[in-house]
Amino acid sequence: MTPRSGVLMPLYIYPVKGAWDPLFEAIQTHPSLDFTVVVNPASGPGASPLPDANYTREITRLNTYPNVKTIGYVPLDYGKRALEKAYADIAHYADWKSKNPNLAMQGIFLDESPQLADDHNTTFLADVKTRIKATTGLASGAIVMNPGSIPDSRILGTTDRTVVFEEQYQTYINRQAAKALAALPDRDVLCALMHSIPTEMPIAQLKTVVNELRELAGSLFLTDLSTDYYQQFSPRFQEYIDAML
Repeated sequence: MTPRSGVLMPLYIYPVKGAWDPLFEAIQTHPSLDFTVVVNPASGPGASPLPDANYTREITRLNTYPNVKTIGYVPLDYGKRALEKAYADIAHYADWKSKNPNLAMQGIFLDESPQLADDHNTTFLADVKTRIKATTGLASGAIVMNPGSIPDSRILGTTDRTVVFEEQYQTYINRQAAKALAALPDRDVLCALMHSIPTEMPIAQLKTVVNELRELAGSLFLTDLSTDYYQQFSPRFQEYIDAML
């Protein structure tokens, strides 16, 4: 039986009214898919105590769906960012709930997380994980980290889920990435983000690619866009979502 998959949606699109409609359509028409939506107002939570009216409207709407989990974006600069700044972002997202329960984040997306398991990086990630899990206001306290590729094994199991592939389609083919991903344990905690899929790829071939990825990673994001692929929706966005079923 083909394993169940979820969608990891890095959503860096400013939510003017209607801008997120393709996502809402996908959520509503695919109730069997779990959507983890990364909320990123300003490469983090932004300076204001709460997000603006547009974010407030759309996050509130996202949080009404049982198949959606919203998580806040926190960059780590591959372990070079000061812990205090990362902690401040985490606390800021958590504080949204105390000011407006409709804006509650259910976890944190750690972008640019370290790949190498040296003493600094392993301690850094352990400290960040401990802080997130201990922070009131983050619901389940889910943590997704994104080193962009397969990290050292000591890092791979640090958080709840890990992005082990964030590359274009042709890189996936050229590097025979499927073999490396197949060697990893527990697909359910792995995420794959693929961009620059050929725009002319037939539906049948697309489904073959998706089915292969579903065997390798529990959460996927796919697009044919090659630039700004987290800032806009592909014209084929619904086709990619359909292919995950």
